[in-house]
Amino acid sequence: MRLVLFALAFAIGPLIYLWLLRSQISTRVLGTIAVAATSIGLYLMFGQSSAYTSNATMTLGVVGLFWAGWIAALAVLGLKLMTPKDRRLIRVGGSLATTVPWFGFAAAQSLAP
Repeated sequence: MRLVLFALAFAIGPLIYLWLLRSQISTRVLGTIAVAATSIGLYLMFGQSSAYTSNATMTLGVVGLFWAGWIAALAVLGLKLMTPKDRRLIRVGGSLATTVPWFGFAAAQSLAP
């Protein structure tokens, strides 16, 4: 399971980010996706809290929604800041930023009793 999460976090996340930068999706649509994914995740987490804490699939789904919202928000920011001069910096920085939430999860898991 950890290997799958590692592959998702450090391979697929940056690839999705780079794909979103190259796609012709507008920043308005990407922003809507980011807000919708995060809002649905928050609803499932707090509105359905009994199912969230007792169902591992829902917990992973909520984490996935938050991560999808994070990647979409990074893509919006990257598209807004993209200039020909900073193109490489935006791509590398955004790709690295897609992995940031997973460091928090790893730290929390290592501190948990």
